[in-house]
Amino acid sequence: MKPSEFDKQYNKNDKTFKDPRYGSKPGGSTSQRQKPSKKLIDDIPEDEKWRLIRETGVLDQFQEKMKKEKKEAEVQEEPEEPDYIFEAILYAIPFSTCYSVFEMLIFQQYGEPYNYKDAFWCFAKTFPILLGLIYYTNQYRTYRVAQALFMLAGSFAGCKTMGLVNDTATFMEMQTCSGLATIYIYFIFQSDFVPCLIAVIIPALYYFYTKT
Repeated sequence: MKPSEFDKQYNKNDKTFKDPRYGSKPGGSTSQRQKPSKKLIDDIPEDEKWRLIRETGVLDQFQEKMKKEKKEAEVQEEPEEPDYIFEAILYAIPFSTCYSVFEMLIFQQYGEPYNYKDAFWCFAKTFPILLGLIYYTNQYRTYRVAQALFMLAGSFAGCKTMGLVNDTATFMEMQTCSGLATIYIYFIFQSDFVPCLIAVIIPALYYFYTKT
């Protein structure tokens, strides 16, 4: 091929080689190639999109999945109801023991005989009473009315106990202190912070003002 013919076929500006047999540019630049026409999804009308979604059932499946996940989340977040019977048994054991200890201290204070059999019998007869009391009061401890009653009952039991301690009470009168002190401690235990604080301050003030 002569140089003059090569120069005619080779364009130095766009770096392309013209094939004289086909009259095309197989070595042409990519900028000159035509891209195939493609219908984008944005070109589809909105009504047609919704029709396709309804026919395929994708939207219904998505809604069912969301409802199922919401129900599962509600079931998981739902708090379990506490076992009041188990809690009553769990609380009645230490409070019955507390009552037996107070009873033993009173017997020791007045020099009365008291042994392990008496302590066990005291525990056995006190346990069912405290079990019933704890079972019913524990169910309503979150109510404000119950908290107010706990505060009043605790304050009364505490003041009555302080009054018996201050006075020169007889042995029979002092025996009531074991029950009053146990009830007082239980209501303090079940009360919230503010009612608990009030139920502690009132008997303390009563003790100091009536102390002889």
